[in-house]
Amino acid sequence: MNEPTKTDFQPRWYRNATPELRDALADFHPNGSIPLEWPRYCDSGAASQPSAQKLDSLEGIVTALDIEQGELRLSVAGQKDRIKGTFHVMLHPTLLESLGKRITLFGKVSYKRNQIVSVLIQQAEVLDTE
Repeated sequence: MNEPTKTDFQPRWYRNATPELRDALADFHPNGSIPLEWPRYCDSGAASQPSAQKLDSLEGIVTALDIEQGELRLSVAGQKDRIKGTFHVMLHPTLLESLGKRITLFGKVSYKRNQIVSVLIQQAEVLDTE
């Protein structure tokens, strides 16, 4: 039995294809129409700046509190939107006492476009004691 000298891995129908069809298939991407390079939407990078995070303190009024999820909303003077805060179970007693009162929060504060977006609360201190 003679060994083949050349192995043809192309399908049988390709052997009978016209030269035009072969040229069209040569330019076809095997995974469909996936581009070779992802498009760039913004060259300056100004719109896609990552948020800055730093340890800081915030002072405001707790307007909403969700004990089950460990989240709160804080109203801060000079900022239109309320700030989302997340906290650990150990802070439940302090934060329950702070609902509707002035409070200082310490933790990792996230900024986006020089506005406070959220805070991961490490410590809390109630300022209003009535």
